[in-house]
Formats: sequence, C-alpha cells, structure tokens
Amino acid sequence: MGRPTVPMIEILKRHFDPTFEMLGELVATCPGSLWDSRQDGGPFWQQITHVLTGIHFWLSGIEEPFVGPDFGSGPVPDLGSMPDLAVPKDKVNGYLGAVGDEVGAFFRRVDENNLTMSSPVHQGFTHADLILTQLRHIQHHIGICNRMLQESGHPRAHWRGFGE
Repeated sequence: MGRPTVPMIEILKRHFDPTFEMLGELVATCPGSLWDSRQDGGPFWQQITHVLTGIHFWLSGIEEPFVGPDFGSGPVPDLGSMPDLAVPKDKVNGYLGAVGDEVGAFFRRVDENNLTMSSPVHQGFTHADLILTQLRHIQHHIGICNRMLQESGHPRAHWRGFGE
C-alpha cells in the first residue's frame, strides 16, 4: 500500500500560515520605543506595511489597478523613503487583518488544478510562484524586524513553522 499524498496547495498553505502569523506577532510585540525608530532601511512599522502591501498586491487577484493602503495621511512611501509620520499599531493591525482575509480568499481560489497555471493578474507568474515569492519576501522582512528587536535589547518573534 502506498503512502498517502498531500495536495501541494495544502503543503504551501501550511507553510504560509505560520509565516504570516509571525508578522502579527511582530506587530504585537514591538515596543513603542522601536515602532518608529529611524534606522537604516525604514522604521519597524514600515517594514511590516511594506510586506503587507506586497502580499496584498500579489495575492489579491484584483485585475483593476492596485491601490495601496492609506492610513489617513496619504500613501505610505515604500522602503528607501523615510515617511513623515508613523502609522499607529492599531491601523497596521487593521491592515494585517484585511490582508489576512485576502490571503484566505487566495487560498480558497487556488487549488491543485490551477496552482501551476499562470496568474490571470500577474502574467508570467503561476499561483505557486506567487506563494513562494511571498514566503521568501515575508521571511526576509521578519529577519530584519527580528534583528531590529534583538539589537535594541528586546526578544525576537518566536519562530513558527510547519512541524516545528
């Protein structure tokens, strides 16, 4: 008798979910003194909004022109441009929830039959490519945020992963 197989979309989701949860932990545990600290590469909150905007853009499935988040003071500049004002944690948490809803909708739309098909929105990328590039991007910025926490004497976010 053969070993049971697991659908690839399920494997990808069980790795994506804990990675996304780590973003929430970073927001929740970042102390106020670090939230808007102006370090190289942008403040802590901007690292998080950058990642969330990327996930929102790549996984939303919206064919209309993408409009990034507006937290009440206009569009947030991308990394490399220092913002004038910090985005408060509660607004970042709200966006985290909205992007989490988009992620859930994405994983409900994508199944074994269309996982390796080209995205109708992002030409040249399959749905699997979109998931894997976002995993890489999220983990990169989790590392940056964890370094910022550690260098300022605060505990890092707990590592989460499938089977770990």
